Order: sequence, then structure tokens, then C-alpha cells
Amino acid sequence: MSLETEQTVLGSLYLKPDLMKTCILESKHFDHELHALIYKVFRFAWKKFGTLDIMVLANHYQGHMEKIGGISYITKLAQSVPTVANFEHYQRIILEEYFDRQKSQIVAEANGANGGDLDEIVEKLTALKTDKDFLADDTGPVKMSEVLADHSKILLKRASSGDGVTGAKTFSADLNNISGGHQDADLIIVGARPSMGKTQAVLNDMKSVAMNGRPAYLFSAEMKKLSVVERMVSITGGIDGKKIRSGLMSDSDWDAYSKALDIIESLPLYIDDRPRMTVEYILRQVEKIAQKHSNAVIYIDFLQMLETEKKIQDPKAKATYISRELKAMGKEFNTPVIALSSMGRKVEERTDKRPLMSDLKESGDIESDADVVILLYRDDYYNADSPIPGIVELILAKGRNIGSGTIKMFFNRKNGRFTDLTDEQKNAVTEKVREYEKTNRKR
Repeated sequence: MSLETEQTVLGSLYLKPDLMKTCILESKHFDHELHALIYKVFRFAWKKFGTLDIMVLANHYQGHMEKIGGISYITKLAQSVPTVANFEHYQRIILEEYFDRQKSQIVAEANGANGGDLDEIVEKLTALKTDKDFLADDTGPVKMSEVLADHSKILLKRASSGDGVTGAKTFSADLNNISGGHQDADLIIVGARPSMGKTQAVLNDMKSVAMNGRPAYLFSAEMKKLSVVERMVSITGGIDGKKIRSGLMSDSDWDAYSKALDIIESLPLYIDDRPRMTVEYILRQVEKIAQKHSNAVIYIDFLQMLETEKKIQDPKAKATYISRELKAMGKEFNTPVIALSSMGRKVEERTDKRPLMSDLKESGDIESDADVVILLYRDDYYNADSPIPGIVELILAKGRNIGSGTIKMFFNRKNGRFTDLTDEQKNAVTEKVREYEKTNRKR
């Protein structure tokens, strides 16, 4: 059918050149070489002259018109069109046939004498599906009133939570109050300098998410899965991490260890530590995850350690590409994506060591792609005489829909646990900081 369909599409374009404005085809989509060449000429002429008039084409190409069939063939194309009203339908047929040919070719390569690299085959099929989905998504603008259809049901569902947490419950009660939890489709960046506790923060968060019924998947590009899971055991059982690493545990530690294993076994917690992990690999895995779980939460540790299957040399450009892909992934599968990010060394050069969004290492467009940016800071890391040892600040540097602010939590470095502060403890922390600053001013 492709011959007649391609003739009809080209004929429609010749009869009504304005169709070029909405035409999504490329020359590669045409099965017949002559038609691909004619389309390429049409596209060029439309951009250069704003018309497909036969005399304009003949004057421009002069003695080369025979390469695209000559005036007679183009006239024949126009005569083959029953009506231009079905142009959209016909170009969709061409696209479907193109994707069918591409898929058959990839499968044939896989079944060939030399087989073929499985990852490369999967990559080609995934890229093909992505292209197809992109071209199929042409819904365009809709009335705002249509978006609000059944909106009251959405509000009632939100209200049914009872506590205002409409997304995945985080490890911080204050963060839940501010944000309503990790919202679907959001890209949340958690940034910190080394030793601030960002991996432990993510593990605490995963545990909270899983305990509230949502599967949590961690793609660990930096640490091996055993090291990560041992940290989760330490957090869950309240066991000193050094004891787990040495194996020198007391009877009470072993009892806590056994209970921690039971808890972790009961929770929907998953980890992947594939070497040289790429953002495209994660995308393929999340597509599979979405088929199993409609409400999973995705964690990445960490962004700058990810690779890409594209050839991008510049670190900033690569970070930008990866952050865009993570944002698009969250939107496509309607899932929160929480990605850890390292911070640049400029933090260390300032008197106030609290990180800023601009400190995101090789930041590219990470800060603009993110919906939420949380930066971790511990005063006792930089100041031996800190008045608030064990206190970690969650600096909400960006919240697309929630604003900014600072949340204080207690961080137990021995077992990696993050815990909320009571109102009384918050007041005590504030008072200690005030007294410390007052004393320093007198010196």
C-alpha cells in the first residue's frame, strides 16, 4: 500500500503546500527512493520559496527535474489525490509502515548469523519506540475546562489522605508538611558535599516511602549494592555501622540485626548497581518497573556518576542531558525521581559553608530542570565547637510549587538515622545558636 499512500501524500502537498506546516514526515520515512527525494525537494522549496509551484521548481532545478520524475510525474501525483482532507490519515499510514520496516530490520539483525549485541538491540528498539511515541503525541493544546473534568474527585482523593500528604511520604515530617510528599513526575535533587550524609538521607527516605506502601528503587552508580544494603540494615536496626563492617557485634546488636532483616524483607525495596550505569539503561528499567508498579519511586545515587550512550564529552553538557532525561522519565511514567548530586568545591572557600544551588557540581541545567532542590548542611562537620552537634539542615533551595526554607533534623552518624525534632528540640537548637552567636560577637 505504501506506493499509493506515498503518492497521495506528495500529491496533497503539491496541491496544498500549506500542509507542510503540519507535516511531521521526514524523507527517511518514505519507502520508495524517488518519493524520499521528491519530499526532500518539496521541503527545501517550501522553506526557501514558500511555494511548490511547478514552474518555480523547474526554474530552480532546470535540467535536473528528471531526477525527481520530471514535471509529468509530479503532475501525476497531484492527479492521484482523491481529497486532501485525508492527508493526516495518510501520513500516519506512512509512519506506521516505516516503524514496522525498522522493527523488522532490527529483529532480522538479531536473528542473523552473528546474532548481535543484546544491549544494542534493546537500545535500538527502545529508541524506535521513543520516536514512535513522540510522533504519535500530537494532541496539541486543550481547553483548560477539559483539564478540570472530574477534578473534584482528585480533590476528594487528596483529602482522603487525612494529613495533607498527597505524594510519597518522605523521611521528614516537616518536609511532608511543606511539600505534601514527593509528588509524581517531580525531579527532586538532593545535593551535598562529601560526608554530609546524603546517601543515608536517601536510604532513610526510601525506607519511609516503602513503609507507606510505595515501592522504592535505587539505582546506585557509585556504591556496590552490599555496601548500600548494609547501611540500610544499620539505619533500620539502629546498629553502629562500624560494627556491621567489622562483624564485631554484641548479642543485642545481633538481635537488632535479625529484626532489621525481617523489616527489610517485608518492604518493597530494590537496588541496581550495574557497572558504568547509563541514563538510557535506567530509562529501560523504569519502563519495566512501571509495568509492575504504577506507584514506584525512583532514586539515583548519584547524577554525576551516570554515563550516557550518546557521545557527549563536555561534563556540563552531559549533566544537562542526563538531568533532562531524568525529568522527562519522571513525567513519562508519572513517578517521583530523587537524584543525588555532588557539590562544587567553592563551598569550602566561603565563610558560610552552607551550599547554594549554583554549587551543584558541573551543574549545567540541573537546577532549572529540578522541581525541588534540597541541599544538606552540617555545622558540626566544619566547626568542632558547633553548638548544635548532630543537627543537619535540609535547605529547601528550590520548590517549584512549595517555596523555600530550612528544615532541621537530627542525624546519628553512627547508625545513619535521620529523625525529626520535636518543637521543644527545635526551640532549644535555635536558642543554642543564638547564644553561640552572641558569645562570638563579644570576642
